[in-house]
Amino acid sequence: YKRQTLVDAFETATIPASEFTHAAHIAVALSYLQSRTPAQALEHMRERIRAFAAHHGVGNLYHETLTIFWMRLLDHVARTYDVDPSRRRSPRRPKADLPLWRRTNLIVARWGSSRPVEAHYSADVIASNAAREKWVPPDRLPMPF
Repeated sequence: YKRQTLVDAFETATIPASEFTHAAHIAVALSYLQSRTPAQALEHMRERIRAFAAHHGVGNLYHETLTIFWMRLLDHVARTYDVDPSRRRSPRRPKADLPLWRRTNLIVARWGSSRPVEAHYSADVIASNAAREKWVPPDRLPMPF
């Protein structure tokens, strides 16, 4: 999917649930963060994940702690992480100068695993009903942002 096509497919729930991967979540989240404030992007992501889950009959899909964690992490990474490894020896330019598709691909390649969650949360905490229903701060490593 191209970025806007993916966002549209997610928002209209026309993408099959099996194709809405973790990488697709990241791409949509980055798109929302580019066009909204972090608070607006988070709220929109919440609404759209819940609507997507309801449309596809996946009642237990939404997880509040994971949604907040990833939106905070992606906002931080998109604003601060030098996503272009080819420029390590050249002067850095603002990350926003890179096209969104390029930043998205580079961020997914670097941050698209579950390792960030595992670094901050124990399995018991992240699997809890409390974490699914409301924000639970990390129990392993605090978030510095």
